[in-house]
Amino acid sequence: MGCGSNGSFVYALTQTTANANDSVIRVGLTPPPNAIGHATNPNQGCFDDKDGNNSVDFVLYENLRDQLKTELCYDENRVFASGDSSGSFMANELGCRYAGNPQFGTGGLRSQYALRGIITNTGGLPTVAPYAATCNSQPMAGMWIAEISDPENPIAAIKAAVNRAMTVNGCSGNNVDTATQVSYAIGGGNVDGTCKLIQGCPAIYPLVTCFFAGNAHSSHTNIANPGFATFLEQFTSAAFVN
Repeated sequence: MGCGSNGSFVYALTQTTANANDSVIRVGLTPPPNAIGHATNPNQGCFDDKDGNNSVDFVLYENLRDQLKTELCYDENRVFASGDSSGSFMANELGCRYAGNPQFGTGGLRSQYALRGIITNTGGLPTVAPYAATCNSQPMAGMWIAEISDPENPIAAIKAAVNRAMTVNGCSGNNVDTATQVSYAIGGGNVDGTCKLIQGCPAIYPLVTCFFAGNAHSSHTNIANPGFATFLEQFTSAAFVN
């Protein structure tokens, strides 16, 4: 999750029509302690998400993947990063850095750590030095949730993450504000249009936004749980194998 949270707080991934929790392996991560000397958010117990290529969490992520490969059997082509707030920023940075498809030997700085996509809430992508990390040009799937007037994590950084994904995916445009979008039903009692699928992008790398009016910075579990479940479940289809 985010600042001050720990790895036991993960989204339940439940909804009314299916239960992704039965088929998704969730690994919760705790932000590093202040003792590591966090470079940009001192004394907050946050992920090291605005530290450029020096983030200690990149090392943690690669070590974690190495360990998981020795303990679990999972599909290397269906690995996603998720997070809330500070954790969302970290997931966005992991996506920009490691996106790719290990089946074809491509992706990220090292393909064995490739991510198929990200699912995030209230966090975006640092885009200026010294906060921004090096990104690659591999395509990725993504789902972003945010309130338009979030006072803690401005939506501009979230739109920057979406725009970058549109660019590397080769979508018909590279600006979420002008993109054609259609309603993406997520269930869970949410009305049509809560989330939207960006048109003109590769079908196997869908990009979904759930931007709505408001100025709260919260976990949005009413949208994230059914929304993330719906998004992940589509990757069980044969159409999303590659």
